[in-house]
Amino acid sequence: MYNHHLITFITVVEAGSFIKAAQRLYISPNAVTKQINILEEHLGIKLLNRSHRGVTLTDEGRVIYNGAKHIIEESNQIVDEAKRLEESKKNIIRVGVSLGHSYEILLKHWNKNIVNAKKFEFSYVPISDNTEDYYELLNHLGEKIDIISDITDASFLKGRVNAFTLTLLPVLLAVPITHPLANKDIIDPRELMHETIIIPKRGFIPTVDNIFDTITTKCKNTVQFETVTQYTYETYNIALAQNKLLFSHEAWQHTHPMFRHIPVKWDFKQPYGILYPLHPTKEVLSFVMALGRRG
Repeated sequence: MYNHHLITFITVVEAGSFIKAAQRLYISPNAVTKQINILEEHLGIKLLNRSHRGVTLTDEGRVIYNGAKHIIEESNQIVDEAKRLEESKKNIIRVGVSLGHSYEILLKHWNKNIVNAKKFEFSYVPISDNTEDYYELLNHLGEKIDIISDITDASFLKGRVNAFTLTLLPVLLAVPITHPLANKDIIDPRELMHETIIIPKRGFIPTVDNIFDTITTKCKNTVQFETVTQYTYETYNIALAQNKLLFSHEAWQHTHPMFRHIPVKWDFKQPYGILYPLHPTKEVLSFVMALGRRG
């Protein structure tokens, strides 16, 4: 908003010499001299009296010096006021969170988005992992909550919400810490023979269906499967009590303290991202578009 050579000029005056000004500005004395010469030429005014003892202001230079300090101070105040106004216009995005719907993956991707991050602010709203409550929330997404982190390929999402995939998370196995497999660093699918895995019902999540088919083939139908509509905290408690396994991924690793989430020797990955309303507000749509740019 002002000629930045004025900063150099003010520094020279207050330091008393080109050399001391250069030290304060972390540039060379020659660069300081050049900037002052350019400023004097631009203004058509001699600003400084130079001598071996340093510099002093000319009468004209004193007028410029006093005015420049006022200009810079006022300019900084204007910029600060504009920034405060921008801050006040931040769009608030209400994020539904629970043990099963962590916001960590969202933040990991959003924090890469330095430019757009300043335009939005998150407000975290606790939600229920109960199946009926969750479906009801999805049916009314946008009323009290704008977005939720979740898997993005589930069949129950169609017609209810929009889904935006942020990443593909390797599918893990959640193993009770008392289970023999809990000591493994990685599990071979053939080690699942005679184990019981609790899974979402068939046709519910394509990734899970593919894993089911693979395990059934490799383990020759020796793996038992029990189905639930949706994983809840109670599902983890049942699996813990009965020493059964669950499918998992990075976003669910902190769901229950009594489970280890262990990689498996397979290439299955779960699409994961955010859910947002079928008819989003312009603020939410702007957020999703900004998230998609990721930079």
